[in-house]
Amino acid sequence: MKPDSRLSKIKQKIGNLCLLAVLGLGVWGSTSAQARPFSTSSEVLNPHALVQPLPFQLALQPERYRLVDEAVLRVMEDQGLVGLALGLVENGKISYLKGYGWADRENREAVTLQSSFRWASLSKPVTAVLSQQLVEQGLLDLDQDIQKYWKAYHNVQGWPLTQRQLLAHLAGIGSYDEVAGWQAGLRSFQAGAGVQTPAHMSAASQAVFAAAPLLQRPGLAYHYSTFGYMLAGAVLEQRSGQSYWQQFQERIAQPLGLTSIQPDHAGTFIPYRVSGYYKDRGSVVKRPLDDVAWKLAGGGFTSNIQDLTRFMQALIQHELISQRGSEALWTVQKTVEGQATAYGLGFGVSQFQQIRRIEHGGSQTRTRTLMSFHPDQKRGLVLMCNSEWAELAPLRDALFEILQTSEWL
Repeated sequence: MKPDSRLSKIKQKIGNLCLLAVLGLGVWGSTSAQARPFSTSSEVLNPHALVQPLPFQLALQPERYRLVDEAVLRVMEDQGLVGLALGLVENGKISYLKGYGWADRENREAVTLQSSFRWASLSKPVTAVLSQQLVEQGLLDLDQDIQKYWKAYHNVQGWPLTQRQLLAHLAGIGSYDEVAGWQAGLRSFQAGAGVQTPAHMSAASQAVFAAAPLLQRPGLAYHYSTFGYMLAGAVLEQRSGQSYWQQFQERIAQPLGLTSIQPDHAGTFIPYRVSGYYKDRGSVVKRPLDDVAWKLAGGGFTSNIQDLTRFMQALIQHELISQRGSEALWTVQKTVEGQATAYGLGFGVSQFQQIRRIEHGGSQTRTRTLMSFHPDQKRGLVLMCNSEWAELAPLRDALFEILQTSEWL
């Protein structure tokens, strides 16, 4: 299929460009986000400030990002989403950051580049990267029984399990209601630890789920578990002698210049924190603030779109671990019987139009998130949304088709 034919089909699939005219949107201009529910932030990052395209590409840039905007707005309209932030990486560089809709619908506060969204399970890739960093320092063996590093841990059955199995969701650990008494354990932990201090994964794991029996022998089958990632975070604490939060700050946040990322405590003031929304019998309702920092290694961060996009860029560029280490995380894992799982270590592994795709999604109260990238093309996107009913996969695919097609022009 010819490039211009592909581009024409994309336009038709996304919808009529007149939607932008009706909403008064423009990639290069600014709009008053207070005036209309699907207006964009005035803080639009000019792609030319970060990406130096070839001269013949310059004239095509506005059309390229008009298509991106239209794709986002069409999905927001179709799904009735409240607010969303988008980050793009192209050719290994951050090329586009933008906010859409409302950070707080009732108070008419628009999503901006400072708006802080929950990451939810996008914390899991962080835990995998921290683990691989210790591997590359010779301090951690992913295939050792974790009792070598944390002697206090014992599952009821006495089965050995490894950090690799934890990161691959092959450890047999339950999650939430699969673990009897976890809520009582959490209440006890929070009462003793306080809500202002970043949770230590060792103490949180012991209090919430570590005494529960495993659902199955480690390695037998894939079973997704946030608790398993908390345990992986506890192993990191035991091996390094630092809290999980300290390790994140020193080995990821500071080197990358990430300043907005925080543990998402309900009792802590977080600047530009967005409101979250859910649906109750068809009505959109604001979700009360709850605390998720206790499960930091599995889903407890919050940040703006700039910092999450910068983290993805660092993954694509192998800034935090070696390329060999990245490939180790992006390699599909197998059960003890040799069955592939479609999940690596902290990342899902799939394909988009025969292109390798690495990604992770997040689903939690007040948020839906998605980080997806094509490492071989050094291209990726981040989506952060404050509407719990959001389905982000269709938007991901539409945006990647736009980005891929524009490379041919």
